[in-house]
Amino acid sequence: MCEGEWTEPDDFLLRCDEWLQDNYFYMNLDVIVDKFLHQAFGHVASFFGRLEPFLQGYWENKRLVLDFDRGLQAHVASELLRHPLEVIPFLLQRFKDQRVAAETTIPDTRNLGLLQMNLLPVKTQLAPQAKACFNKLRKTMVSLFYS
Repeated sequence: MCEGEWTEPDDFLLRCDEWLQDNYFYMNLDVIVDKFLHQAFGHVASFFGRLEPFLQGYWENKRLVLDFDRGLQAHVASELLRHPLEVIPFLLQRFKDQRVAAETTIPDTRNLGLLQMNLLPVKTQLAPQAKACFNKLRKTMVSLFYS
């Protein structure tokens, strides 16, 4: 129980400015936050650099699929068939490796200190794309050999 009479204060807001005036962290808060944000986005940029080979393969595959879809099969096939025993198995293996690498190497999420990245959309784009390229090349090659 409280003894004595309680007098109501003029202001009910807690003002800490006077207490924190000489505090280093309070005085340099914007500099400290900027430092943490720059570090966090530096980690993101560094991590995306590790995804560059996957993205390069994605765009190369995309171009190959577009060539097949545009009806340039004869041109692409003629280039591939110059040394078919070397090129076709290499491409098929490349697509298989890309799919497996995308599924196993790229995590669903990645904690980068201050930030957490959700990589599931990236992963779900890369893995099926390599599989689609594999199937399209196989279908095209089968149709060329048996036509």
